[in-house]
Amino acid sequence: MLSETKIPDSTPGIVMMYALSDEQALLARLRYNRLIDIFTAVTCYSLQNHLRTAVPNVG
Repeated sequence: MLSETKIPDSTPGIVMMYALSDEQALLARLRYNRLIDIFTAVTCYSLQNHLRTAVPNVG
């Protein structure tokens, strides 16, 4: 008796191309598809973003 809400994937191709299978990729898809907004019926904004970087021999 649950309702199903179909949502097209609005994630940009460049993001999908470089997205890995980790929590940051999942959060990016949530943000681009506005899933939190849709299911809470409240407009949500991303307050902080960061880029993944690595330094050789450091991490």
